[in-house]
Amino acid sequence: MAGDHLGATQFHSFSTYPQALRFLAVVYNWAVKQGFIPVCPSVAMPKGTDAMKGRPITEEEFDRMIEKADCIGAKDPEEWRFLLRGLWWSGLRLGEALKLHWTDENHMCVDLDNELIIMQAHSHKAKRYTESPMAPEFADMLRNVPAENREGFVFNPLGFRDMGTRLRTDTASKLIVKIGKKAQIKVAETDEGKVKYASAHDFRRAFGFRWSRRVSSTLLKELMRHKNIATTEKFYVGQNAKDTVKRLRESLGTSLGTSDPKTEKGTHDELPQVPN
Repeated sequence: MAGDHLGATQFHSFSTYPQALRFLAVVYNWAVKQGFIPVCPSVAMPKGTDAMKGRPITEEEFDRMIEKADCIGAKDPEEWRFLLRGLWWSGLRLGEALKLHWTDENHMCVDLDNELIIMQAHSHKAKRYTESPMAPEFADMLRNVPAENREGFVFNPLGFRDMGTRLRTDTASKLIVKIGKKAQIKVAETDEGKVKYASAHDFRRAFGFRWSRRVSSTLLKELMRHKNIATTEKFYVGQNAKDTVKRLRESLGTSLGTSDPKTEKGTHDELPQVPN
């Protein structure tokens, strides 16, 4: 009956809590117009949700972006590939990566001997002096750079026009999204169907997800330089439920749909009885 009266409004499964609330508001408005209820109840929308604005990109998607890096028409696409690899292995925010220097300790600089990134208070989001550990793969990547080339900024991506100045972070961000779009890597979609393509921050999400499967949230917090561990746990740890299910199955030595409760150690009759 409801479907007949709602007309164009269709029932469907809801992927987000806010989406369900918006639909509920539509139903309330329709009910008022039909005379079923006298006034429309207010629906309080949450200020924030656990839904990610993007997602961790996969290794295969990363490879596709490396392949499509020349689509932006940059003078030296290899510099862009070097930047993308740096974002992938380091977990740095894009603005931090563009500030990273080989030797200048007045900003953000590399300490390869100790595998650290030295960050002055004014040079990054946390606004405090920090000695941050490098991920081993990032340290190895930087060690592969010939010693004679380890001067100036670590990453030097150029645009399609040589303006004689370094690219602004927002410009570099837009160009990376352009690469993501060319590689057809969709990371999110709005209710209205607007697609969001892979961005620099999705590289950071991928870094966080990979390391969340290797180390504790405490170590991951330090590696990603989060101010609050809740940020680490909210956005990077345990987001992939399918992967967690797979690991749980592996711990039992079974695969989906193959386990039989009767063949496992213990039976239903041996389970603790809950009093009525």
